[in-house]
Amino acid sequence: MAESLEWLIWIITGRCNLRCIHCYASIYEGETELPLKTVLSVLEEAAELGVRHVSFTGGEPLLRRDMLEILEMAKDMGFSVNVFTNSVPVDQETAARLARLEVGVNTSLDGPNAEVHERLRGPGSWARAVEGIRRLVDAGINVHVNITISNLNYLHIGDTVRKAYEMGASSVSVIPAMPAGRALENRVYAKRSHVEEALRQVERTVEESGVEVGVWCVPFCRSLIRSSLVYCSGTCRRWRVVDLSPSGRLLLCDVLGVGGGNAATQGFRKAYLNLLAHPLYREAVADTRPVEHCISCRLWSRCLGGCYARSLRLKGTPHGPDPLCIIGSQVAV
Repeated sequence: MAESLEWLIWIITGRCNLRCIHCYASIYEGETELPLKTVLSVLEEAAELGVRHVSFTGGEPLLRRDMLEILEMAKDMGFSVNVFTNSVPVDQETAARLARLEVGVNTSLDGPNAEVHERLRGPGSWARAVEGIRRLVDAGINVHVNITISNLNYLHIGDTVRKAYEMGASSVSVIPAMPAGRALENRVYAKRSHVEEALRQVERTVEESGVEVGVWCVPFCRSLIRSSLVYCSGTCRRWRVVDLSPSGRLLLCDVLGVGGGNAATQGFRKAYLNLLAHPLYREAVADTRPVEHCISCRLWSRCLGGCYARSLRLKGTPHGPDPLCIIGSQVAV
């Protein structure tokens, strides 16, 4: 995160129509979401600070009755906008309105079939998600599919990538399940061996099929993958991004739920300055000196020790190395 912002990731509601056992965002279920008028005020103040892109996520954003109105108003303000939905609530009318708004749509698919997908997302979730994705694709929307790697589906990641493209996805990414919320409670978050196997499958799949896949939240993935068809997202410590909770709290990381001030009650600028002054920001983000295990690593400049949130959750320190890293980490998870 840099002091000059470009991107806002907003958990616009903690409510959800599913109860996925690997959901890190369940930590926001009890937060009161902001009313429409306040949402628009926060967006206006974010624009004044330089934010140009807003990604609305949840929970399930489309459970908000005013979500399409929020998307439309954000577009009118000049933001580039996308929404992350599980696709279950998407009917034909919603798909058509999203298409007219020309917003980006991200969704989730966690298996190549109902058996695997529903291990994580619950009975009946597969058919409803598939139908929602079909409606989005039929409406002409470029749908990005994100696949979560967990200990329940890591053997099926390659097949899931293929399935997503068969369903009409315009792009696909994979991400390890993060150790927070229900994923931590249920101990289904990704471990090192799961990620290694999943990324091996990703590389085989892209080389065999010629498709492209992004890898999120594994900034050291070049230690496992060489293919130019795989994009590694790098470290979020350098991103010009801030997360926002349902009630308006500015967050250092949505996995941790740790924040500075509240944009709804204090104003976005003051809340952001409070975030920059947070001890964990200074320790985990502003201080980018290499830790002992990483000091000679060829990937340091891109990785900066990996995911500090994962390290803090699993090892009690934000200084890494990332528990999933096969190069620097000597700590079993």
